[in-house]
Amino acid sequence: MGNPTYYPYRPHLSVTATDRVLSSPELLCEIFSWINKDDTFCCTVANEAEDVFYESTDWSNFPEAHYYGKRGVLLRCSLVNSLWWSEAIRFIWERLSGGHWDTDLPGCFAGFLDPYRKQFYANLIKQADLVTIDEDNADAHDRLIQGVIFSNLERLCLYCPENLDYVPRLQCPSLKILEIDPYFESEFGRNEYGLSQEQWDKVLDRISVR
Repeated sequence: MGNPTYYPYRPHLSVTATDRVLSSPELLCEIFSWINKDDTFCCTVANEAEDVFYESTDWSNFPEAHYYGKRGVLLRCSLVNSLWWSEAIRFIWERLSGGHWDTDLPGCFAGFLDPYRKQFYANLIKQADLVTIDEDNADAHDRLIQGVIFSNLERLCLYCPENLDYVPRLQCPSLKILEIDPYFESEFGRNEYGLSQEQWDKVLDRISVR
């Protein structure tokens, strides 16, 4: 008869309500949905809430602010595990518009080489920004999204900076709303537009064939 085998004692680990919530796709979706509604673009870290407008605020101990916004919060959530990634990634990509960072649509695909991966993320986008560019850079810009179809993109804002009139090529068969936001400046009672009439004609012609 051989020697008996002894196994180390392993205490039973009970599953808490928090564990269940954080492993439920439906509840994670609700949590990430609320995060996605925050448009303040910053996250203040502190041990307790403070009234920052109160006269006696100790500015030497003012809570640190991280200006990574809701996308930064969701990105950090996506790094927890594969389940969190699959739920958070939809919210990160569905609205690539607004904010104080550059969210020009083709530029968001600059880091992807695999066309299937590009298409995967393109399918998540419902709202985005597009920026007119210099025609000398048109080919390189268009190659970033060549062959990519934005099948769920419904709303697009086209920004037109000063003297830039090339509209990048975009395939978006479900587009319903196109906003055009041209450069405009009013100073000393004088209105200044960034595009000439000829440049406007180019922009509108290119929109009609895109």
